[in-house]
Amino acid sequence: MKRLFEEYGDVMLSATISIIIVLLFVGTIITTLLNQNIKILGENTVQSITYKAQGKIGIRTFKAKDILIKQGEEINYLDRIEAMNNRGDYGGNDEDIRSYVTIYNQIDNNEIGEKEIIYALRYNGQTQFLKAKLIVIGEEDENNN
Repeated sequence: MKRLFEEYGDVMLSATISIIIVLLFVGTIITTLLNQNIKILGENTVQSITYKAQGKIGIRTFKAKDILIKQGEEINYLDRIEAMNNRGDYGGNDEDIRSYVTIYNQIDNNEIGEKEIIYALRYNGQTQFLKAKLIVIGEEDENNN
C-alpha cells in the first residue's frame, strides 16, 4: 500500500484537485444561470401596476338582449345582459358586474304584448341606462307559429 501511494500519490492528488476545481467551476456557472432565470421569471410574472397608475376602474361593456317569453312565465332578467368592468386582472378577462344591475321600471309579464325594460347599472360612481324589449306571447300565438 505504501508503494502504491509513493508511485501514484501525485496522480491521485492531482486528479482529486482537478475534480474539485471542475465541480466548483460547474457549480458557479449553474448558480449564475439559475439566478438570472429567477430574476427574469420574477420580472415577468409579478405585476406591479397599481390601480391608481392604471386609471379608475369603470364600466367597459353594458349590453342587453331582447326577451321573448310566454304569458306568465317567470324569467331572470339579469341572464340576458352582459356587464363587464375594465379591470382586466381576472385571468386577463374583465370582471362580471351584472350584480350591480337593477331593473329601473316594473314589468308585468302577464300582459300580452311588447314592453320596454330599462336596466340601470350603477358601478364605481358611474350610472348607465340601457333599454331592451320584452315580448310576451300567449298560448295561441305559440301554437300558430
